[in-house]
Amino acid sequence: MRTLKVAGLILATAALLAPAAGAAENELTAEEKQAGWRLLFDGRTLDGWGITGRHEGWVVEDGAIACTVRGGGCIHTHEQWADFTLSVDFKTAPRVNSGVFLR
Repeated sequence: MRTLKVAGLILATAALLAPAAGAAENELTAEEKQAGWRLLFDGRTLDGWGITGRHEGWVVEDGAIACTVRGGGCIHTHEQWADFTLSVDFKTAPRVNSGVFLR
């Protein structure tokens, strides 16, 4: 099974994320690396991510992916995945219509 870890997938407003025990934000612990986990977000850039819909407004703020405009569309990984485990920290503001979508 291919496993991966998304540290800080944010599809709405900017958020600060709590680091995993024993690792800094957007880093894997030694145990996670040994188990085959893989980061999808480096905490600094949108490398590896694509945007659907409106392309403006997606930024990295405080180590998190944030959308700074209303109706900013969705982001997605460039890679396709099958048979995976997803671990994600997600935070949004009240009344935001957003989420994590898997297809």
